[in-house]
Amino acid sequence: MNRLKALVVIGAICIGMLVFFVFFMGDSNFFKADASEEEVVVTEESKTVDEVPVETEVEVDEEALTQVEIEFPFTMSEGRVKDAIHHMSHGWIWAAQKRGHLEATQERIDRLLIVVKENHEKYENAELYEEILTRWQAGDFSKAVRDHNAVWTLLEGEVGKALRLLTKEERKEYAKMYYNR
Repeated sequence: MNRLKALVVIGAICIGMLVFFVFFMGDSNFFKADASEEEVVVTEESKTVDEVPVETEVEVDEEALTQVEIEFPFTMSEGRVKDAIHHMSHGWIWAAQKRGHLEATQERIDRLLIVVKENHEKYENAELYEEILTRWQAGDFSKAVRDHNAVWTLLEGEVGKALRLLTKEERKEYAKMYYNR
């Protein structure tokens, strides 16, 4: 019986690791820095950054990157932007089911807005994301139900439509449960 329990635990750990790697490592750019965060090393031959020769090395100071810059790199896909907004909205809305939880911190909102603006031409729904994040950046979550449902629809959600805002007490309970606060 103990051998069976051990096999079940090992199997659960393996599945957990597989889920982690698929979610976090599935986007090959997840842990890579963006070109805008790279430092250009200018050689003696060049006098200005505009005249940097082709053979100039490019270095990335990964220690200088903040956690949120690693979490939301400029290279993130539009799908990951939708997921981030969707998951951050969960702390503000009531829905029968919620899949994914990400605290909507000022730092995350600010960074995600910068990423969306940087990729405005690339993202099909950049204007929607900018509208939502700009409002959230100002601390206005009064339309979080509409925001959630707009992104949820883009994600082709079938269950978990937002029906109302959470009360202040419900937001506290949600934060305690999912953000350990």
